[in-house]
Amino acid sequence: MADAVLFMLAVINIIGLYLLAPVVKRELNSFLDFVKKRDAGEITGDDESGDDQEPVKTTV
Repeated sequence: MADAVLFMLAVINIIGLYLLAPVVKRELNSFLDFVKKRDAGEITGDDESGDDQEPVKTTV
């Protein structure tokens, strides 16, 4: 019984991977384009001000 449940969970995960593959491919291509531009010198540290991101808040 436990083996059957684990098999079904694996099948569900594989289906999810198949459905999310286009999203992963798009994000990977976007990241690789960013890395190529950064390595070519088109993007510098000044360009990445992070205006589109919220600041990280930490509590102690």
